[in-house]
Amino acid sequence: MPRSFAERTHTSWVYLIPLMIQVPLLIISSQMNPDQMNPDLVSYLLVAQHYLQGNFHLAINGYWGPLFSWLIVPVLALSRDPVLAARIVNGIGAVIYLIGGIRILRAFGFDQIIVLAGGILTALFSIYWSTFVIEPDLLMSGLLLVGLSFTLASEKQDTGRHPFVAGLFYGAAYLTKAVALPITLLSLVSVALLRVLTRLRSFRAATSMVGRSMVGFILMAFPWVMVLSFHYGELTFSTSGIINHALVGPHNPDRLHPTFAVFNIPEAGRITTWEDPTLFRNHPLYQLWSPFSSRVNFNHQIKLILYNARLQHFYLNQFDGTGIGVFSAILGFLLFRPWARSFQTHPWRFAVIAIASITAIYLPVYALAPRYYLGCYPFLLSATFGLPTVLATVIQTLFGTQTSAGHPASIRNVAVILTTLLFGYGLSGPLSQSLTRGNDEAAFVMAKQVAAALPFHGPIAAVGDKSRVALYVAYLTEQPYYGIKVEKNVSVAELQKTGAAFVLVKRGLPVDDALSKHPAARLMELQAKDDPAWPLRVYQLTR
Repeated sequence: MPRSFAERTHTSWVYLIPLMIQVPLLIISSQMNPDQMNPDLVSYLLVAQHYLQGNFHLAINGYWGPLFSWLIVPVLALSRDPVLAARIVNGIGAVIYLIGGIRILRAFGFDQIIVLAGGILTALFSIYWSTFVIEPDLLMSGLLLVGLSFTLASEKQDTGRHPFVAGLFYGAAYLTKAVALPITLLSLVSVALLRVLTRLRSFRAATSMVGRSMVGFILMAFPWVMVLSFHYGELTFSTSGIINHALVGPHNPDRLHPTFAVFNIPEAGRITTWEDPTLFRNHPLYQLWSPFSSRVNFNHQIKLILYNARLQHFYLNQFDGTGIGVFSAILGFLLFRPWARSFQTHPWRFAVIAIASITAIYLPVYALAPRYYLGCYPFLLSATFGLPTVLATVIQTLFGTQTSAGHPASIRNVAVILTTLLFGYGLSGPLSQSLTRGNDEAAFVMAKQVAAALPFHGPIAAVGDKSRVALYVAYLTEQPYYGIKVEKNVSVAELQKTGAAFVLVKRGLPVDDALSKHPAARLMELQAKDDPAWPLRVYQLTR
């Protein structure tokens, strides 16, 4: 039945008000913190530039999802400012994330007041992660949320009849980051299974939902899978999963990528090997290992899973500042009576399934970045809004208080206000940081100074530069990055063999003293070289 004009107006406002808050704050935060950079963004930008220049052999890779770079290309063609282009695309990702979060709240059947409150909180939450993490995680999470909103919607809602559309969004999420593939599979199977167990769907209806969603997914993902398979000469969905599992093996206790652990020369046309770490697939640091090949490996995997689980719990607690979201999701899932039937009356209880699907994928691999779990935030909100709302309804029933859909009773309002205040309190610090000047990436600011001071451009290497200044200098000067040696005992002769024209060395290392006395090295006269806070020295090398 078509919705009335009044219903469409109410629906529009739950989107428009959060967007009217989000977009201006995104602009302000980007102006306050213009110099943000990270190593992954260097790769996404370089891949985008390869696409823009038609160097498809260099652009296509299985480690970085293509969609973020694809979206940067047209913006980069217009602005010619790579960081600004990435910020604009990241802002688009934040908007999609907000829309996805609102759709999740609506799919769970919350009324307009809760949806609006949750939308505003989601808008504010996105500001920090758009400002300081210019990566595709917001975009991927937003696309996943939109897909999940179709999957989780009830049959009474229009969105519940479109699993194929959900699959299209899941496919787009996969094109953003390959980890969306296992998250999609786990989410679809878990939701379908729970619906069958709770008799919300027949087995046939549940499998039909999964099947139609996968058709939409394959339609979006299949062309890229074929491109990757042709590029690598074998069936390839992604190379990031196998690398990220190899990275955390017992042979690599410091979890070092070869690009940032040894000297290395990128192939012609590339600035860094970080543009496609797959090229290092045979490096000892990426040694494949199986938890079932030995007892030692099995114990290592179990310890890693337990460590990651504790870390994920910490990150999720940080999202709302109190940990009430995780508590509400678990409590709401386990303790309702009747357990099965109440999934229909309180669909927000499915939130724990989505949270588990997003986090479980990372348990056996590298899981040390909170941005991986941004998709959990709207589900933490849903559970926290849902649980006190139900408790308030119980209290109202006990005291005989009447409640209507249009005018929630005062007890329910108090619960919603308290939930909003709790989540708002958790956002106060990150939001304040986002809107305050002076929080730029120090390494990138330093790299700009170094790049401007170099007398000429040439290949760059580093020793002990964990902040990645040398990588940023290479990117800014469009010169090859020859990697970094993490060992302290590096000789001048070894540095000369790399062929690097410049080397950035952490102040105080033995090689710093050796270079200062070596006739083949000249200390660059940088403005801040005598400042104790300046952690690096820059030397020009001759053979």
